[in-house]
Amino acid sequence: MATTDRQHTAQLLDSYDDTVVGLLDGAAYTEQVGVRLQLLASALAQTTGWYQFDNQHHTAAAHYWNAALHAAHHAGDTDRGAGILSHLAYRSMWLGQGAPPSRSSTTPWPAPRTRRPAPC
Repeated sequence: MATTDRQHTAQLLDSYDDTVVGLLDGAAYTEQVGVRLQLLASALAQTTGWYQFDNQHHTAAAHYWNAALHAAHHAGDTDRGAGILSHLAYRSMWLGQGAPPSRSSTTPWPAPRTRRPAPC
């Protein structure tokens, strides 16, 4: 992809994001439309985050993914939120900021629970 195409992509994503955030901040809408706007804002921020990450702008990627997580939370989309948390974890691992393993590879993990869960 040519540099000018990438610049236009970033400008286009930012423009869409600004429009949706502007609607969320200043427009009157039903609850259903509000949820759809939050989901759209989350999707745009998620995409922009990956765009930033792929262009080595890791701090900006985290900023967009945090915005995406916030919007997903407001929309009540826990699946999307979980996916976005995985993006943030991936970024941390990519940058070498992940937590060290809590156990060495020679330390056995606890045995799995053998008790059945109580019936509901």
